[in-house]
Amino acid sequence: MIILLKFRFLTAFLILLFLVASNAYAKPTVYDFAASWCEPCKRDVNRDNILNSEGIANFVLVIEDNERAKGEAFVAAAGPNFPVEYDDGHAKANSMGAAGSTPSLVIVGSDGKTEVVMGSIGIDELRAKIKAHS
Repeated sequence: MIILLKFRFLTAFLILLFLVASNAYAKPTVYDFAASWCEPCKRDVNRDNILNSEGIANFVLVIEDNERAKGEAFVAAAGPNFPVEYDDGHAKANSMGAAGSTPSLVIVGSDGKTEVVMGSIGIDELRAKIKAHS
């Protein structure tokens, strides 16, 4: 009986390990490029907080302010519940194809394919785009 339970536990563990290793549980990642002077960006952080809480994607807020203090003040006021990066010099935005428009989003699907969205979009539209990349 004990051997059978150990075998079932080991089998379940190996199946879970295989699923994780094969990216079966991978979620899309949404990079939200924002700046302190951008009014729609402030609303978009609230949208991202809701979707992040739903667990449908990983979110990263990328602050594009040239003055770090302004970016930090924006983050403190907006209150994202997900990681924040600072893109001094816009290197990340340039490399991901999001340069030239704030706000903008880059959705990286679980398959590695990307979609760039210029401008602010609503929660339902973003939810649908995330699901399309799942």
